[in-house]
Amino acid sequence: MDKDIRIARVWPEWELPVVSHGLPYPEACAKHVSEGFGSSRVYIIVSKSLAVRGDYLQRLRRAIGEQNIAGVRMGMRPHTMYTEVIEIAKDLDRVDSDCMIVLGGGSLIDGGKGAILVSLDMNDRCKQDGIDKNVGSSKQSRHGYRAR
Repeated sequence: MDKDIRIARVWPEWELPVVSHGLPYPEACAKHVSEGFGSSRVYIIVSKSLAVRGDYLQRLRRAIGEQNIAGVRMGMRPHTMYTEVIEIAKDLDRVDSDCMIVLGGGSLIDGGKGAILVSLDMNDRCKQDGIDKNVGSSKQSRHGYRAR
């Protein structure tokens, strides 16, 4: 018997965010990555405790597929340190990421969101100043995050 899987837009007129129900987290992430976002360069931020106390990260990696994982950041200090946000933003560019998944909460989620904004801002400023950062394509993906 098939599971009752539901995916719905939070606001019908917007493509994102979506809420899904009926799949375990790793499988839901894999489904959104491949079918919803069409991504193939996933960057994962995972809390150290979840990475070492259980198989959460391994299950997520298996579901997404190693060939689709561009990078993994393990842990952040509490309170979302700006230096770590900058490190992640640079790492997103370095690994040519087109999607991010956070496995954890609080500071990791805030840090991930901040890193995407910083990364986009760094790239926009370089374009405005005529600086070639060698980050590849600047096409806009369907989910609003620029693939590099």
